[in-house]
Amino acid sequence: MLAVCVWNLGNAQGLRLCAGVASIHLVVRSRARWNAYWSGNGSQHASCYCAADVTCNYRFARAKPDKWRESNFQAYRSSFVLAKIRQSLPYIFDRPCPSLEPSTETSLALLLLSFHETDALPIGFRRDAPSKKLVVSGYSCLSKLLETDPQDYARFLYQPCKEVSVKLPTVFAGKDIETLLEIFRVERFGIACVEEKSEIGRLVSLRDLLALYEKSIFRTDLAVGEVASSPVFSLPGDTSLKQALKDMFKREIRRVFVSETQRVVSDREILDYVFSASRLGHINKNPTTLLDAKLSDVKSTKPESVSATASINRAAVELCAIGGGCLICDKGVVTPWNMIIKPWSEKKLTISAGQF
Repeated sequence: MLAVCVWNLGNAQGLRLCAGVASIHLVVRSRARWNAYWSGNGSQHASCYCAADVTCNYRFARAKPDKWRESNFQAYRSSFVLAKIRQSLPYIFDRPCPSLEPSTETSLALLLLSFHETDALPIGFRRDAPSKKLVVSGYSCLSKLLETDPQDYARFLYQPCKEVSVKLPTVFAGKDIETLLEIFRVERFGIACVEEKSEIGRLVSLRDLLALYEKSIFRTDLAVGEVASSPVFSLPGDTSLKQALKDMFKREIRRVFVSETQRVVSDREILDYVFSASRLGHINKNPTTLLDAKLSDVKSTKPESVSATASINRAAVELCAIGGGCLICDKGVVTPWNMIIKPWSEKKLTISAGQF
């Protein structure tokens, strides 16, 4: 047995096996094509396209003392160890999946978002539902609210939640984790629907994937400081919520630090404040004041500090343990996006079968 670890292969890189090698154990660490060549009376070769961190066992049987035969080449498909969504994220199928009716008032849908402490609620996730999946998310609602004239805030609150919903990207549970990562990278939404034939759709967020570091499905050699976002965006505490949200959406960020403090406010916390039960009574009397509050009025949190040289593998586990959110280091702010999508985009995220 010859064990070889291949890193960063190009499009036509290969390995040449001497005639005496009976088998090869190949660990591919990048999205690349590899070719295994062996010599004898006439060269034979076998090619395979691998995803990321795929462990392959290929055995070469010798038909004659002086010749390798391609007909005796056996590729054990079961040897491919790909991290599948269903096996990697079983807990998303175990948790409750409340859903909304399309006619539910937007104000009630937003209250339910806060009550269930979730980033989004699906509209009519059923086995017989159409393939187009819609969700009501806090991020999408705040975005649409900013586009609404203050005089129409009342109409916004009482319109059917379907009017403020967004289409959700969908992926099947049998696909590999790479497919899900690519959806998050392209869509930049942070939430997707995972479907199975025998199950109703389940929501999965980028935050859910932090647990894959603890299960050793995700590994990277990058340090926290190498992926941190800088400069840290902050606003004075007396900034109106409307202006704060405009600045956040312009920069495509979900968190803003309060100037001269070490505290941060997320879009989720703004949503919980704006549509809290205590405020809705006041808003019903004067809906135009919906976003008149100040940033300092919203509940803020103090993110955990971490060393810029700390391993992402370890920091991700710590962030997962405190429920997501973000970490702060002297290089900037670090979110689930920084810990997962940035290493993935830079081809520095290793994906394996992990520990089940």
